[in-house]
Amino acid sequence: MLSYRHGFHAGNFADVFKHFILVYLLNKLKASKPFSFIDPFAAAGKYLLEDSFMSKNKEYLNGISKVLHADISDPLIMNYLDLVRKTNPNKQGNKMVIYPGSCFLAQLALDQDDYIYLSELHNNEFEILKKNFENDSRIVIEKK
Repeated sequence: MLSYRHGFHAGNFADVFKHFILVYLLNKLKASKPFSFIDPFAAAGKYLLEDSFMSKNKEYLNGISKVLHADISDPLIMNYLDLVRKTNPNKQGNKMVIYPGSCFLAQLALDQDDYIYLSELHNNEFEILKKNFENDSRIVIEKK
């Protein structure tokens, strides 16, 4: 559906759960030889909280914001949260400006020898996706 924009829902509780599982699996699947990650519905890759899409419904307030401010010591969850924090240039506490999507988390979690294949059909999302990953030679982006 080309009218769907993930930015309205990025960072909600379901997204956080999905991304935690993704980071966990990527770390478990790492091998000594190159690994390929494929995201056929990549969307924009990362999302600014002040963007009109995210600020409209503010679904992230009941998702990633609560998790970031919770007292969590589980190393598996902390691994995911460390990547979320690494995405944000502020690095002061739990201040978040950018929410990383699946493909951005994969970019952070995978090694330099690994490959990332991204696909997006929505015109606007595709252009944002290209811009977000233009400097990483491991990443192939296609509009399909």
